[in-house]
Amino acid sequence: MSRAAGPASPIDGARVRPRRINEETLMTSGNGGDNLAVPVALLSVVALAIAILALVFSLLAFTGGQTKSAPASAHPSNVADPNAFTQEFVQQAIDYYDSHGRADTVAFYNTTESVNGHWYVFIMDENEIMISHPLRKDRIGTGREARVDSTGYFYGPEMAAATEAGVWVSYHFENPQTAMDTLKHAWVVRHDELFFGSGWWE
Repeated sequence: MSRAAGPASPIDGARVRPRRINEETLMTSGNGGDNLAVPVALLSVVALAIAILALVFSLLAFTGGQTKSAPASAHPSNVADPNAFTQEFVQQAIDYYDSHGRADTVAFYNTTESVNGHWYVFIMDENEIMISHPLRKDRIGTGREARVDSTGYFYGPEMAAATEAGVWVSYHFENPQTAMDTLKHAWVVRHDELFFGSGWWE
């Protein structure tokens, strides 16, 4: 008994090629595109956040987590020990030099951002030429011969005699906060052939 012929099967005759579903088809067919678009957008946001965090941590590592601005309230009247404060202030400048190098240090200590109330740092090079002074730009480029105070006292040689151990030098100099010429006590340290100094006024 012969079997009745039914409708032709798609597998009879020519081989059927499987339909190829590509990315474009998924993204444009119905809700499939919407379902994929959300994860892709989310991944983009996460990647951007990670990149920003990496940049922030890199900057912190580069600067050593230090801020360049200093509080503007320090004054001998509200500092328990002006001498110790001055010495620490100079040491901070030396530490800054050791971690940032000469060019960045000279640039920073020529800005008012480096000033801490009554205190600022001045720097002289190996030839005793002033290369940093944030408040008296007219002092930059001057040498030992310019270090004579209003009383005629020649304090340049004393500063030039500073060593790594540091030296105190007292002389009259204009106080930038009062514009008065009064006695200043400066702490000067020689480090890597440069002279770092700061002081306070009576």
